[in-house]
Amino acid sequence: MRFKKFAIYALEFTCSPTYFFADYKKSKHMSNQLKLGALIKKFNTIYLIIASSIAFLLCLYPPTEIYKNGLGGAFIFLSFFIIWAYPLSRANEIIYAFCRDAIEKLNGEPSRSDLKYGERIKLSLKSYIELIINFASIYMLLPPQYFACKITSYSDALYFSGVTITTLGYGDISPTHAISQFLSIYEVLCGFALIVVSFAVYTGRGIEFHASSNED
Repeated sequence: MRFKKFAIYALEFTCSPTYFFADYKKSKHMSNQLKLGALIKKFNTIYLIIASSIAFLLCLYPPTEIYKNGLGGAFIFLSFFIIWAYPLSRANEIIYAFCRDAIEKLNGEPSRSDLKYGERIKLSLKSYIELIINFASIYMLLPPQYFACKITSYSDALYFSGVTITTLGYGDISPTHAISQFLSIYEVLCGFALIVVSFAVYTGRGIEFHASSNED
């Protein structure tokens, strides 16, 4: 039993260090719906601020200059660590947490927090914006040669992230390496899961809840 728990914790930390940290913090308030709801909203805001701060730093100090100076071989290991530690970790956390919550609502399981459906929709929209920013940071940290038309500034990365997650796909910037191709597809899946699954479920359940309340 202990080995199973350890394996679960190890998997959670490997896939998403941010989820592991947030889950540890939330575990202390599982019996208090008010505190848990407030903590979820607090984390949602803090993570958006962190994502924006990373974006601001990458905008001021674009790693493309490092790759141009021939230091890409050494920097790429650091960039992959940064990608795993936050932006990709946070993307995994967002999708897992929202999809799990949506499934629980569809199964009629009791809510663990006091968050209303309107608040959950707001959280999902903020997370959607955060996904765009986080994936832009990921693309910015990748070597420029991973893309056909190289991403040379954060505005390029943010633009590519936006058209990717919305599935516009203009084609002016396109991934050419297996890693960037996989991440592009993953971003589309993340955006689809967050908006279509979570947003649709929360809206539907919210309408059902208010309809049943009016009948009573």
